[in-house]
Amino acid sequence: NAVIKEIGRLREISFRHVGEGSGEKRDIDSYDFYYKHLIIWDDEALEIAGAYRIGDCKEIVEDYGVKGLYTSTLFDFDEKFKVYFEQGLELGRSFVQPKYWNSRALDYLWQGIGAYVKAHPQIRYLFGPVSLSDSFTPQAKALLIYFYTHYFGTSEQWVKHKARYKLNKEMKNYCQEIFCGHDYRVDQRILKEELSYMGYTIPTLYKQYAEVCEEGGVQFLDFGYDKQFNYCIDGFILVDVNLMKESKRKRYIG
Repeated sequence: NAVIKEIGRLREISFRHVGEGSGEKRDIDSYDFYYKHLIIWDDEALEIAGAYRIGDCKEIVEDYGVKGLYTSTLFDFDEKFKVYFEQGLELGRSFVQPKYWNSRALDYLWQGIGAYVKAHPQIRYLFGPVSLSDSFTPQAKALLIYFYTHYFGTSEQWVKHKARYKLNKEMKNYCQEIFCGHDYRVDQRILKEELSYMGYTIPTLYKQYAEVCEEGGVQFLDFGYDKQFNYCIDGFILVDVNLMKESKRKRYIG
């Protein structure tokens, strides 16, 4: 399929720009051929500006079993989590070509996800891996993972990464000293400042997912290393569409 090949080529280019990628000429896997693809098309340049891979979990699990889900290659699922497959949409492999980074391409992709959810009202949960490039220093990774685990984590062990990231004692102490630990806005500002000193910013998708719902609507369930993807770290995100902020619901779902 020519479109899948082009998506794979552009994905690899885009991911390499941020220190990720498969290292191959194209980033394509077997899941691409039965998952759906949301595409942003530039009518003037006649090219794909960006894309998101989405999978209706109920359909996929019925046809292929849990192993048919891409996330099952990275995470193990507890029986209790499997109820989410019934109403779940798996998201992943999102990219925007570097030349479109200053455009509204990512926002349009989110509108595409919203349109899909609106057309399939049985979908209540969005989930999938959100990557953190290996180009981040160990300290920067620790700050990000500590922050998102602290404010969006859960004590439930429903989802476990096969190669889990664990903060060592030294890094944990370092994070506890930097953050106040009881005010999301204050600690978000601290996170931005600390990353800025190191020459980084909060990854766009982390920022966007965290802001899309009311309290309790977004969870980061685990983090771990993706050896097939240039050793980036994947966070498993779970979004409850029913708890979306009203402004975001109007913007993306209508």
